[in-house]
Amino acid sequence: LQSGEGVIGSHNVDNKLNSGIAVLGNTNTEHASETITDPIAFWDEIHSKCVADAEFVKDLVKKRTLSMIDTDVQGRTLLLVASKCGAYDLVELAINLGANIQHKDKDGHDALYWARAGAWYHIEQRLLFAAMKGNVGDELRQTADAIHKQVGVTQIIASELMAQYSDRDVQQLVKDALTTIMARIIEKKLAFSDDLLRLCLHFECTERDDQETNVLETNLWKTIAKTCKDVIEKGNKKEWFWFKEFMLQSTIWYREISRAKTAD
Repeated sequence: LQSGEGVIGSHNVDNKLNSGIAVLGNTNTEHASETITDPIAFWDEIHSKCVADAEFVKDLVKKRTLSMIDTDVQGRTLLLVASKCGAYDLVELAINLGANIQHKDKDGHDALYWARAGAWYHIEQRLLFAAMKGNVGDELRQTADAIHKQVGVTQIIASELMAQYSDRDVQQLVKDALTTIMARIIEKKLAFSDDLLRLCLHFECTERDDQETNVLETNLWKTIAKTCKDVIEKGNKKEWFWFKEFMLQSTIWYREISRAKTAD
């Protein structure tokens, strides 16, 4: 009982939720379970259903019976419990609702510790990605300076490259060849220059009539999105290293996109 992990068969938490619990109108960053009449039974039910019935736990969150800062008797939040049990969907939910990734239980263990202890590699990588995302935000100022410099570099390279070919059909062939090669590099998760990536996106966004195309609709962007998604969901350590060193460091994520073109 002290561990908060045993299932107490004599307590029916479903009935308690329906009859004896007053649910406060809190947000997911406020305590919501302070009015639970039997906290041990309440958390035992969560532990037991994290994997077997994740929808039950999600429903507690939706009803604001459980928040992202509520803890069991061991000081574990939903994020820690889900990481320990291997419940990826609940880990994703907790992160999206602003759960503190650095929170530690009474034994000094955080969610990453429990993911590794349970050999839940996909959860470990999701937690690492969430942590890296926060670090990226701390470097926005440096990134803005890099973007300012790279925009000029990209336009110069594009102009000089196209100046070598007077025929528009040949120019298009060169553009297609470069973007195809870049897409293959991304798919194979090889090293590349951020300048080259921006150049290829620039080419894909410029149609034959020199009208701008929404970057999100280009084939190269779709390749980038699919490859990144695959790495996040099932990538190995080598692929995650590539993702961190080349994709996360790229300035393409800060490209301006017209609202009018993305309204749909």
